[in-house]
Amino acid sequence: GRAVMPTASGLIIGERWETETFDVVVANMLPPILIKLAPAIALALAPDSGTIALCGMRRDQVTEVKGAYEKLGVVFDRERGREGASPGAAWCEYVQLIGRRPKPSAEQHRALMEFLSDAAVS
Repeated sequence: GRAVMPTASGLIIGERWETETFDVVVANMLPPILIKLAPAIALALAPDSGTIALCGMRRDQVTEVKGAYEKLGVVFDRERGREGASPGAAWCEYVQLIGRRPKPSAEQHRALMEFLSDAAVS
């Protein structure tokens, strides 16, 4: 049988992507949710031409969030920081990551499908 993986943007069937992609994807969520939804968010981004903006994280959470998306081929080329505090929280620096997802080579695509397949069963 073929592996089928549902995502927020469609289905991945075997080696074929049947997804809708977008030129701009913005996700303003807490880091655990940004990380959990990384495959769906990253695959919703149009390869080569799309821009992704991730926000909702403190400076000390950037490395973990970046790592989850970089495994999926997202390349971050800008960061913007702003100090502030949400109600009841301590004053700190919040960060926005801005990047893109270059079109993967055949080898990178196979590795991505393997990574997603392993993630789906763990």
